[in-house]
Amino acid sequence: MDSGGRESVATAVRGVGRSGVWVAAGALAGGVVLGLTSGASRSPERGPVAGWLADRDGGAVVGLDRERLEVRRIALDTPVELALGPAGDLWVACAGAAGPVGPHRLLLVEDESGRIERELALGPVLDLEAVEGGSGDVLAVELGSTGPRQVVRVSPTGAVTLVERSEDAFCAAAAFGCTLVGSERGELRLFGPDGQRLARRDFGGVLSDLAPGPEPGTWWALDAAGGAGGTRLALLGRDLAPRWVVPAGLAALTLAPVRGAERVWLCDGEGALVRRFGPGGSLELAHIGLAHVGATRASVGNDGSVWIAAPGALLCLDGAGGGVPGQGGFGYLVDVECVR
Repeated sequence: MDSGGRESVATAVRGVGRSGVWVAAGALAGGVVLGLTSGASRSPERGPVAGWLADRDGGAVVGLDRERLEVRRIALDTPVELALGPAGDLWVACAGAAGPVGPHRLLLVEDESGRIERELALGPVLDLEAVEGGSGDVLAVELGSTGPRQVVRVSPTGAVTLVERSEDAFCAAAAFGCTLVGSERGELRLFGPDGQRLARRDFGGVLSDLAPGPEPGTWWALDAAGGAGGTRLALLGRDLAPRWVVPAGLAALTLAPVRGAERVWLCDGEGALVRRFGPGGSLELAHIGLAHVGATRASVGNDGSVWIAAPGALLCLDGAGGGVPGQGGFGYLVDVECVR
């Protein structure tokens, strides 16, 4: 793919960031959306948060309980990316007045009070992911203001460690003591705990998302521009060689893995459907229709439910793909993270 084509895919995949296309969106007024959106607005009691939503245009990060009722609302300017640490650490990347191509703030937020415990200045954030393994760290892929892109690891203390500096880093994931970086040129690069590069593989396409796999040393990979074959989903082994690769059959941009299982959900960012793939790349649920188009982010809860962020509403499914009440009335949802 030439550089112009790659840049157009990069923009479509992330809107210069995976936070969605930066256009004005009409907010839903709330109420029921084809049976998938709850009319309730706020729980009378503050209970535990089961999932967090980034409402970019609403200027808030919103916590919902297991019934998808609002129990927290933290006012933040333009939240665009979320990551949750193992102890419930809530990390939020916020864009500034310059929008998706301007400086961002990375915030560590105390979920009960909404107090900002840590704040760091970053370039435009392409990806933000929690590091699996109990450290509470996050990975951020950021655009440099004038130079290369950077993949950095940030700890709750504010310490920043450079993982990689390159021209094409696009997404990253970290687990099992290692960090995997995916590039918009389709290259996979694996780094060890002390920063040494352990493996490199040309996967092809545009790697739009990565995630730790179901077994130690395995990784999920999503190619959002897989050439003539379309979007590709893969499970990678320890050496980054694919255990299997299948066509996704929809315009997916991000992964929603089921923790500890060879199973992953994908949303169609251009339509109104989701699919679930299982062991060996088998298509377990081929077409689950949604009430809204434009959903690109999803997260799987401990109970197997799937929370899907559409622009104006949170849509929810049970583990078998059946519709369950969600929540509406948002400005423009761009990210969702279930508490695990």
